[in-house]
Amino acid sequence: MFMREISKLLTIIFLIACFVLLLNSLSEADDKKPQQAKAPEWELFEKGNGLFLSGKYQEAINTYTKAIELNQKVALFYNNRGFAYRHLENFKKAIEDYNKAIVLDPAYAGAYNNRGIAYGKLGNHTQEIADYNKAIELDPDDAVVYYDRGIAHGKIGRYQQELADYNKALQLDPKLTAVYYKRAATHCRLGNFYQAIADFDKAIEVNPKDADAYYNRGVAYGRTGNYDKELEDIKRAARLGHAGARQLLRKQGLTW
Repeated sequence: MFMREISKLLTIIFLIACFVLLLNSLSEADDKKPQQAKAPEWELFEKGNGLFLSGKYQEAINTYTKAIELNQKVALFYNNRGFAYRHLENFKKAIEDYNKAIVLDPAYAGAYNNRGIAYGKLGNHTQEIADYNKAIELDPDDAVVYYDRGIAHGKIGRYQQELADYNKALQLDPKLTAVYYKRAATHCRLGNFYQAIADFDKAIEVNPKDADAYYNRGVAYGRTGNYDKELEDIKRAARLGHAGARQLLRKQGLTW
């Protein structure tokens, strides 16, 4: 139950992180565009971004393609088209576009990070981690890349490296609450329940109405034998509307 709740939460957080990465790409566009009046390819690029943000991924791809036909020398065009392919789960096509972006701009850290995510979706975690390493080499202050690399380490059982990356991500951005959840899950996997509880404490500090954090902290308390604290947190989660907590309490004939 604990791991399923974490998985659901992280899926939502991952989608939010993807949206933030796209917004960063849109910001990059302003830096890379020429200062004179917008060229037609840039107008198409911006139209493609609007379509992407509306969830019209195939239309966005078609529009980015038109921009590329007019100008094949802009790395950002390929990167954003790859991003759209990735949202359609066409990871091979996404990688092809990220490759082109990197050829055009070998210092494009975002393209390496995006390609790493796509490789991870295909199960190629060795190449995934290699791309994160390169992204960090180019931009060592991006907390999200450390978070992504930590997840990749965890997938292949490198739990200490996973924890080290989560620690670095939080050092760079203490408000990246997704990391507290993921690090807590790793601590639980390793039997470090007190460390997991400390991470859930942090998550609750950031958001005192986070039902998932209370529920999962309660589960961790139960693993330490502190059943009073476990019940207290489960009830609190139930009062905040947590369906799993309410179901668990009903099965035991308890109210919240």
